[in-house]
Amino acid sequence: MKTTSMCALRSLCAPRIRRFLTRLVVGSWLVLAIGPACAVALEPAQADDPIEIQADQGIEWRREDKIVFARGNARAVRGDLTVEARVLSARYRERADGTTEIWEVNADGDVRIASAAETLAGDRATFDLANSVLLLTGDRLRLESGDSVITAEESMEYATRARTLVATGNVHARQGEREVRAKRLKAFLRPANQAAAQNATGGSSRLRRIEAEGNVRIVTPNDVMRSDQAVYDLDAGVAQLTGAVKITRGETQLNGCTGEMDLKTGVSRLLACGGTANTGRVHGLIAPGAIKK
Repeated sequence: MKTTSMCALRSLCAPRIRRFLTRLVVGSWLVLAIGPACAVALEPAQADDPIEIQADQGIEWRREDKIVFARGNARAVRGDLTVEARVLSARYRERADGTTEIWEVNADGDVRIASAAETLAGDRATFDLANSVLLLTGDRLRLESGDSVITAEESMEYATRARTLVATGNVHARQGEREVRAKRLKAFLRPANQAAAQNATGGSSRLRRIEAEGNVRIVTPNDVMRSDQAVYDLDAGVAQLTGAVKITRGETQLNGCTGEMDLKTGVSRLLACGGTANTGRVHGLIAPGAIKK
């Protein structure tokens, strides 16, 4: 394996490196070259914004492996998108027309990804550029967008075009005064306003639908709902619950196998589990103080 030395990469005047860097494309972005504590941005071929990378310890370019590393408080910026980590690496490949494209970006150590729409954080990240899928791993994962916050302790897979996120490991999703906890959660986000809807990469997002499974717990200012699985439509304010359903309001509790809770009207519907005797019944405990005269 041939590894280009740090000293060679620090010399931006080297014609071969300059030619390589001016051909290295991220979508329509051109990547820059840097040395320790400095940065140089090159103009993009087909976009208005350049991409700029900064790192304290410089760049390592492995030509045979077609991979570039930036180490030491690495930071990449393009427009309103910023990626920060202790180490950034990019894998590239040559196109048929002779240009070069980056197909995968990896970040390791204290990863933070911020844009106008969302902010994500984790221990490690892999971005599949071809499919626009970002995978975050670690035990301190977090996505913030507007008043929506999702945290997890195992993984987050975020499809940026579809604005869907699958999180695993003690997942906690919160939007305003409503929150959902589960072992695994799939969240569907939507632009917070019409202007953002017209630009898939801009504007903050809000949770519109959650599919949760494993020790599901949905909490609102008035109700607590527990079940094995749940589908929660936040726009409609309706939660559909399946498996070991418990709906609690104050000291009043309803138990069943499946249920539906309309959080806007406060109307709950529960269905029995089937079977015989007490196993097939819906159970309810109504506290006297909860009954309005």
